[in-house]
Amino acid sequence: MAAGLAAALAVGLAGCGTNADLEEAAAWFAEVEDADGFVGGGLTGVPASAEAGSDIGVIGPQVTQAFDEPIAVASVNGRCFGGGQITVYLSVSRSAGEHSSESAVTCDGESHELARGRTDVVGLAFGGWTSERSTTYYAVLVDEVA
Repeated sequence: MAAGLAAALAVGLAGCGTNADLEEAAAWFAEVEDADGFVGGGLTGVPASAEAGSDIGVIGPQVTQAFDEPIAVASVNGRCFGGGQITVYLSVSRSAGEHSSESAVTCDGESHELARGRTDVVGLAFGGWTSERSTTYYAVLVDEVA
């Protein structure tokens, strides 16, 4: 990733609404894969609950990314379009520990802050889920702070 850019993690989701065209969403995702700082993404899922008494978490990340060297992130932002709403689960791992969050993101094409900047980031785990349809695409991008 190119150093010196304002850090951002942008979770973009195409076609969040119930009438979204998955072909259009896939075409959008293909373009996003070529963007600077692309980390990962793919199809959203529908979260499942663990059995009672299980030690398995209710939500598991869909994508994990470890960095070779710690990075500084200015902000973590979610973005989606197509109407409706998604839920983004994000875990930011640092040398000193981990911070996890869950954020609702309105699919209005605008950027929505999921987490404030972090330094010494060594990894990310994230997933995008929607209750409005079973699958659509999302992507995560990260730029390092100089």
